[in-house]
Amino acid sequence: MKTKSSVFLLIALVLQGCLWSNEPEKIPAYIRIKNFNFTSPSELGNNSQSISDVWVYVDGKINGIYELPCIFPVLETGSYEVKLYAGIYPDGMHNVRISYPFFTSHKFQATLVEKGVLEVTPEITYIDNLKLPVFMLEEFEKSFVLIEPSPQSDIDTLKIETDSLPYIGKYGVIYGKKDVKEKIDWASVEEISISDPGSAVFLEMHFKSTINFYAGVYALNGFGGVTAILDLVLLPRSDWRKVYVNLTDEIASQPLGTTFKILFRGETNGAIDTNGKPDYIALDNLKLLQMK
Repeated sequence: MKTKSSVFLLIALVLQGCLWSNEPEKIPAYIRIKNFNFTSPSELGNNSQSISDVWVYVDGKINGIYELPCIFPVLETGSYEVKLYAGIYPDGMHNVRISYPFFTSHKFQATLVEKGVLEVTPEITYIDNLKLPVFMLEEFEKSFVLIEPSPQSDIDTLKIETDSLPYIGKYGVIYGKKDVKEKIDWASVEEISISDPGSAVFLEMHFKSTINFYAGVYALNGFGGVTAILDLVLLPRSDWRKVYVNLTDEIASQPLGTTFKILFRGETNGAIDTNGKPDYIALDNLKLLQMK
């Protein structure tokens, strides 16, 4: 009898719980976003971006993170402040998403109506507290370039070529030779001094290549010591891709007073493609950013 009483009590509690949760469900409003409209000041390069998702806050509370393009529900209805932040894949890793710290947010007062769909195209730019001038801005449009071969590089020639794609135009390409394995080791010409090693540091760049190669930094300790810190492996691809290389931890791990050079390192295989081109690494729109 004691067991039966326990069962009846459990059933009664479950039924009571069902009654308690049987309140009318809220009918959401919806917001639709196809893409962000990003505008870069001319001194910070062109308007290229690779925004993957949107981070949504309603009245200061996180609503969700949504891959673009998207339409998402908002349970609040009425007038609310909505903030939209642009999200990226840091280091090109699709299993990690962050709100890019160098972009502004898009803030507006939204009137949200049940079942209504509000279409928004967020307008963003770079934040005001970027350290200016930027450490490096290389678009390969000038007569001199801001990267050079290191003593470890077997290849010391960079060619300037042209592509008609938006935001590319002229770009730099480092070619290998047929049937010869050669080391590519190129770094920024200028040494970079980071005043606040704890603040975010990102390298934005476009690339395509026929080989795996690394993007990272050379750390120079001021006494002749040079350490290569290889942050990210970039895989071969025949089309242009923009990536955001997060160098924050690599730079913060070094002692104060260390200076840095951006580093690109790989090794050609001596292969020739169907068009008769040897192995190569092509780069464009190199932009190194840090907060003040």
